[in-house]
Amino acid sequence: MTFNMNLASSYNANFIVANGGSIAATFAALKTALNNGTSYFNIHSTAFPGGEIRGFLVACPTITVSIPDAFALPQGTLANTVYPAYSAAASLTLTTTVSGGAGPYTYNWSNGSSAATTTVSPVVTTQCGVSVKDQNGCTGTATKTIFVVDISSGKKGDKIDVCHKGANTLSIAVAGVSAHLDHGDMLGSCPPDNANAVALRKIWQCRTSEQALGTSSSQSVADLFRL
Repeated sequence: MTFNMNLASSYNANFIVANGGSIAATFAALKTALNNGTSYFNIHSTAFPGGEIRGFLVACPTITVSIPDAFALPQGTLANTVYPAYSAAASLTLTTTVSGGAGPYTYNWSNGSSAATTTVSPVVTTQCGVSVKDQNGCTGTATKTIFVVDISSGKKGDKIDVCHKGANTLSIAVAGVSAHLDHGDMLGSCPPDNANAVALRKIWQCRTSEQALGTSSSQSVADLFRL
């Protein structure tokens, strides 16, 4: 049974009056009593209108849920990323880490799975979520964004881009991908060099050194941009 504690009908009228007539104040008083262990639930019946079953209420503990980083393959892939063009890396398995509350726990993933782990194969970048409930009905949630990268290449789109030794992008047949990953290559094209970022790092290093020496940096900065 679920009670909406923002409704007056969920409370005894005298309790509302005792807390100033405001539902918000009444709910605050109830939460304070929950935290202090002084609130209780009393069951009344026609046979015993005074109430014969009483149970003290306690607030739900914090249920901490996390989804650790996951990889589509043991090597050659980025965390939380799938690559639909290469079937071996088109999916990954998400797991949960749960603490707090009282087990056993039940799970409800955004893809409908009810297990502690779930395998996902999105074709567009997707946020996957899970709601975890302990045996007392207390819940915790977590989400993880799964990125999707298109690594198809070639005139027919039947080849795979691989970043070779961190420097050269190769377009290779699917059959050759595994061997490249085994010796350290990564799925996808190599990131382009950012010349501006490199220049700025040089300027920062130059200025830091010159500040330590107490000299001016203006001439050195100009020299760097002429390189």
